[in-house]
Amino acid sequence: MEFKAPAKVNLYLKVLAKRPDGYHDIETVFEKISLFDIVSVEATSKKTVITSNDPNIPVDNSSIMMRAASLFRDRAGNGKNFKVHLEKNIPVSAGLGGGSSDTATLLKAMNELSGSPLDTNTLNEMGGSLGADIPFFLHNHSFAYGTGKGDIISGMESMVKIWHVLINPPISVSTKEVYSLVNPLGLTNHNGVGRMFGDFLSGRDTWDIAKNLHNDLQHITLGIFPVLGETLRELMTQGAQGAIMSGSGPTVFGIFEEKEAFSAKERLREKFPDRNWKIEVVTTYQPEIKE
Repeated sequence: MEFKAPAKVNLYLKVLAKRPDGYHDIETVFEKISLFDIVSVEATSKKTVITSNDPNIPVDNSSIMMRAASLFRDRAGNGKNFKVHLEKNIPVSAGLGGGSSDTATLLKAMNELSGSPLDTNTLNEMGGSLGADIPFFLHNHSFAYGTGKGDIISGMESMVKIWHVLINPPISVSTKEVYSLVNPLGLTNHNGVGRMFGDFLSGRDTWDIAKNLHNDLQHITLGIFPVLGETLRELMTQGAQGAIMSGSGPTVFGIFEEKEAFSAKERLREKFPDRNWKIEVVTTYQPEIKE
């Protein structure tokens, strides 16, 4: 069976404080988007094997997906093994949550193919032990509010559908490095998440959502890679209602009206002609795997 593993963007990301375990407590608003990997899963009588169309993706016993398969087998207690193939489309180390989405999708797929021996709470606990973003992808929500290290998830019900132009330069960003540069004394009391909640619950006005975009990590990554500042300015020049970096970067995105998004993409392609730059139009994605 084939399962879609969507990417995410962070519409809001506020860093609160460093935790004793080395992570940071954050406050974030996630959105699943229509850029996705494909995870193909089938039961096998042989040992679990993971392959990928991308030779740079780890698939050995130390990889997060293999660790998820091993953890599932232990917790489900059924001794099942799986043949897994990952078709990779989401850029790696891009702030889009691709690895977390792949792992969450694999957990849900293995559970479904095994007759659902594990409940949602157990899957969430397992996912959180593997990676901070995984619980978001385990939930059947297009939008969600995340607290803790991003692993405590509350679904946000909304009829809004947002169109984005996504720009991913050929830059690899270390999330650990970016968070290590967070200055506790420089953290703000930005409270735009409250206004964003109101916008989601009150209607479909993407202009109001765009003006409340916020990311505490953005200035850190832009300090390391100044070219990202140029991409954000260019998104605004091309008519974005608002533009911001996703996660720890380097992917940046703008909010557009649907028609304007496609014309802006073409102009941005002229501005950044290097084909190693990924420039795509995406929209809010509704998950297909049900809880």
